[in-house]
Amino acid sequence: MGGMATGVMDGLGGGPGPAAVRRLVGDGDGLCGAGDVPGWFADRNLSWVGAWRLASAALMPGALLMAAAVFSYAWHTIDLLGLSFFFTAHLIIGWVYLVGGVCAAPRLFPRNTKQNPFAS
Repeated sequence: MGGMATGVMDGLGGGPGPAAVRRLVGDGDGLCGAGDVPGWFADRNLSWVGAWRLASAALMPGALLMAAAVFSYAWHTIDLLGLSFFFTAHLIIGWVYLVGGVCAAPRLFPRNTKQNPFAS
């Protein structure tokens, strides 16, 4: 009965249901390990929660691009080939932001480059 009430509320404009929330959280979970493992190998201070937040944030620019592409396709300003191009671009953008975010994360062992090794 609970699933039926949720579906009725979604149909009546009751807002995003639990399935939409699970989908949004699941997207970040899918790339969470993809951000955590390279962060571990690169000696970055990136916890599992931090990797999840980074993965979720890395998906946003690509999602905005894909939303704009879907609206453009609906308004007949791009064709199906253009939509497939934007689909591929939105996947690449997510991975580029994820790798860039891992590289920008603080190091576990910061390098001390301000010391002069020849000074006595």
